[in-house]
Amino acid sequence: MATLSKGLITLYCEASMAYTEYEKLEDGDWFAQIPVWGNGRTRTEAAEQLRSAVEGWILLKLQDRDKDLPTIDGLNLYPH
Repeated sequence: MATLSKGLITLYCEASMAYTEYEKLEDGDWFAQIPVWGNGRTRTEAAEQLRSAVEGWILLKLQDRDKDLPTIDGLNLYPH
């Protein structure tokens, strides 16, 4: 697998976070999702959980050489 810079993965992660959907649950917790999800007592905590999940999802996809990672805002983790 080609080596990717940490900066590119961070940019990709941040770009994907821009598409987050948040929902306040009946118990007062927050739910945050894109292709993965996170939750927490506050919206900030839900976003932090989501960021961690997104990073793990990206790294797993890269490790598995899975080509299903979408291009987000022009960022593509697979060189052509």
